Amino acid sequence: MPYRIKAMHTNKPATGQNGQYVYNDDIEVGKNEDYFKTDGLPPEYDKFDKKALYTVVTDDPINRLMVKEQIQFSGTSYIEIDGIVSTNAGISHWIKDVRTSAWIFDSYAYDGNPMSDSFSNIKNTLDNDWLFFDYKSGGLREGKSPGRVLKDQQILKGLSGTLADTQRIEFTNDNNNFEPTEAFQPVDHEGDASPFMTSGQKIYIVIKTSGNADRWWGTDTRKKRYHVYEIDSSLLYDENGNGHLYQQTFDYSDAQTKTGDGGGGGAEAAAFKITELTLTIQTSPGLASQSLSAEASAISGSIETPLDSGVNLFSSNKLLQMKSFLKQNPYKAVNNLNNESGTYLENIIKDFEPVTNLTIKGFKAFGYTSDDIPNIDLQAYQRDNGNSSVGGMRAKIASTPGEVELNFYISHHRVSSGIMWNNTDTYRTPNTDFKFYVLNWDDKNNIIRDNKDFINDMPQNTFELIDRQNQNLYIMSDLERGLTHTYRTPGIKTIKAVIFKHTVKTNNLRKIQPVHWKFVKCRLFLDIPMNEYPDFGELGGDDFATLPWPNTVPIIGGIDENSKYSKSIYDVLGGGKIDTIDYIDEKFLLDARDNDELGQTIQNYDLEQTRFFNSGDYDMNRLLGIKDRVTTDGSDFHPYNDLNEDGYWNCKDWDSDRNYCFSEESSVGQIFISDNSDVILKQSCKIELNSANGTTKVVYDSSGNQNKGMLIGDYKISKREKGQPMRRDSYIKRPQKSDIEGAI
Repeated sequence: MPYRIKAMHTNKPATGQNGQYVYNDDIEVGKNEDYFKTDGLPPEYDKFDKKALYTVVTDDPINRLMVKEQIQFSGTSYIEIDGIVSTNAGISHWIKDVRTSAWIFDSYAYDGNPMSDSFSNIKNTLDNDWLFFDYKSGGLREGKSPGRVLKDQQILKGLSGTLADTQRIEFTNDNNNFEPTEAFQPVDHEGDASPFMTSGQKIYIVIKTSGNADRWWGTDTRKKRYHVYEIDSSLLYDENGNGHLYQQTFDYSDAQTKTGDGGGGGAEAAAFKITELTLTIQTSPGLASQSLSAEASAISGSIETPLDSGVNLFSSNKLLQMKSFLKQNPYKAVNNLNNESGTYLENIIKDFEPVTNLTIKGFKAFGYTSDDIPNIDLQAYQRDNGNSSVGGMRAKIASTPGEVELNFYISHHRVSSGIMWNNTDTYRTPNTDFKFYVLNWDDKNNIIRDNKDFINDMPQNTFELIDRQNQNLYIMSDLERGLTHTYRTPGIKTIKAVIFKHTVKTNNLRKIQPVHWKFVKCRLFLDIPMNEYPDFGELGGDDFATLPWPNTVPIIGGIDENSKYSKSIYDVLGGGKIDTIDYIDEKFLLDARDNDELGQTIQNYDLEQTRFFNSGDYDMNRLLGIKDRVTTDGSDFHPYNDLNEDGYWNCKDWDSDRNYCFSEESSVGQIFISDNSDVILKQSCKIELNSANGTTKVVYDSSGNQNKGMLIGDYKISKREKGQPMRRDSYIKRPQKSDIEGAI
């Protein structure tokens, strides 16, 4: 029974790349799979074209070396404000005296709870020693916003040491009087205490926005707005009290807001509100020293603090699942590599090769196939390979509209060409598993080009994530189930995806963290649906460029190789106007060029009647009623066309025995087969075309079987430019109906 596989070829599709390609039913597994025999290449392959179907998997060199040599984070602890966004609250009038101020402090320094305090209590309690950011700007037009007033700015470092070691970082619009020892006052407020406690401490960030109405008569004082955010200090440490990375994005609804200090005029509402506060708090000091190779040492500074994705990575809620992953990237150190050994460590650092499995939902892509249930790998151009029923079935299934399913199996990592066997069970262990997501279901403009693009495409906040998921992107899946997408247009599609190996939490010391990251580009092809193939309009189809020929049908006459039609097919194919996106046009042109069923042209002839019988018994002798009279004694022969005056069938005894006449009951002289009295003869006639019974484009079937005879003629095909569909470029010169007995 045939088998379908995938194999990898080095330096394909380009130098330095390792491409995965599909091999169809007739491959001899393990017999040096020839690149040019893959079904991932179109029938008319040109090494310079871009129509090959394949998968290319790349990794990040820093991530690969970090895992291989178990490099750990060696940086310092810090607090970083990743973003503060101030947005217009929908007020009228121009705005002046625009200001955004931010404080950070703990519950011991405040000696109360600002989350529940009034505007005046907060105002009276806030200390200038806690103020770390104070931004003032000029006027703004009506409806305008300050926008992102602070971005990617560290404000403190040295959090893992003593409180006295914590240092303020200078930056634009900072407050020189900001004093960490005053802002953080844990219970054991001594010189050797760290600024944060592992429990029992609340960290607060308060942001005030203000701006006044600029009226024609002067300044109309608007209210100020305080936004209060709370962080429990226990979130800054793991279960064992060890520091780690904490990242959080707050939106407007996450803040307790208080307004006050308005002027009592007509324009008093607060001008602005904070719609985003994103921050990172790193409480891990990192490793002081590591024994690394020269290559590893060169990239150690790029390693970031580890981040535990948590159990939400396994949530059934797609938003919650992906939200827990947003701050991850390939440069996050893997805590699980530290002080691990044996099988557990081996399972984590073992490299792998993901192999794409792209099919129509409900079908399989690989393995054994049969005539009844063909496998459908969309990274193969569907060919019949000697079995037209299976090939035709595949082409019909692998068409649009179609729900495509993407999944992976895991193979051993390869550095040379060879078969990509399914080794998934070897790599999925109690300690490690895999997940993947799609960034783009058809990156036809190649927006995501390299590893950095894959990483930078990640949504930056919940709003962006919701928007992507509404586009069926950034939805996490695992190897138990695929991701699906419905395509409604045919052609080559390019999917960009990420798959990663991650650790599985088995105890409090082992975190849920991505380890190996792989970036995937895979190309697939979906055919035009059978019900949308160009066809004659008289048969209910759309307009056509090349002659519609979906099935073998009888033809009278034919197409000459020197016709405008035949010549223009070659002209368009060789005219340089066919690009990757023009594969459908190219497919029809190639099919038309290779169609050897279009008969042979007859320049001049009259055609009045055509009948087709599904039994070979109905030759002319039988139809004329002379089957038993073409010879008298076996030594002579009298063909039915011996009709001249001296011929045998001149009906010279028409008024007596009629031995030299055709039967008067013959259907040959009848215009309609239905007029004949022979029931079996009428049932055997499947097509009857009388040229007089039709139009300039079609002759109707008078046998009662509802067939149509399409009149075809010569015309020219043209294609103006790449990306534009080919079309008929001239009038179809069809056969003309004669005035003599309606013949054509």
